[in-house]
Amino acid sequence: NRFISAHFTTIHCELECHGLCTKKLYIIAAEQNEKVRADFIRRMSMYDAEQMIFMDETSKDEQTKTQRYALSLDGMIAATACEGSMTWEKFLQFLEGSVV
Repeated sequence: NRFISAHFTTIHCELECHGLCTKKLYIIAAEQNEKVRADFIRRMSMYDAEQMIFMDETSKDEQTKTQRYALSLDGMIAATACEGSMTWEKFLQFLEGSVV
């Protein structure tokens, strides 16, 4: 009979018994490409640590209660907050006023 019904769990168990299992599909990040990584490291090695700026972009809305964790090393830390989205002009003003 071609209209035999079987529950999903039954089919899953049978497939598992025969060595088949479900696996999560994922996209391999470009950062895992060794050639691209080596090129990035080569380009970054041209700069001294004093020339580097590291940024963390965070946002807050009504559902965000608080940011619980932060990492910091010794060095200059500059922070800003703005109403709405950070625009290119606001970002340049921040860099010129707080970082440079």
